[in-house]
Amino acid sequence: MTAPIFKQSLIGAVILVSLAFGAWYFMAPPDAEQAQLPGRIEGTTMFPSEVIPAFQICAESTTTQGVEYCVDTLEYASDLRFSIPVPAGTYYVYATLRDAGSIGSDLGGYKAYYTQAVVCGLAYGCTDHTKLEVVVGSEETVTGVLPHDWYIR
Repeated sequence: MTAPIFKQSLIGAVILVSLAFGAWYFMAPPDAEQAQLPGRIEGTTMFPSEVIPAFQICAESTTTQGVEYCVDTLEYASDLRFSIPVPAGTYYVYATLRDAGSIGSDLGGYKAYYTQAVVCGLAYGCTDHTKLEVVVGSEETVTGVLPHDWYIR
């Protein structure tokens, strides 16, 4: 009768160790990669013209020079919405033309930022072209970002 008791004790010990490991595994703090789950920046683009060009919309880091996350839109797209996956952080968002020459525009290289003038309505008298910081948390989606200020220099 000692064999069945030993077998039951061994099975019980394996179950106990498995439960303890499972509890530790699921309670362990996330590693750095998991803590930086991507967020998103969403909004719409516009262009002061009858033609809807192809854009590249970018979120540039305010803390790390040269770090940008970009998405492209299609020329003549009827949907001007964009969604940029980004790590948690603070960004300036801008739109630029992918091929200004294809629509006869001289705005190649210009960047239309999300600025105070956009919030003001881009109306006469909206002269503050200060870029607005977009703060994104881990797994957060920030909506309503409008890189429309083609008048910033």
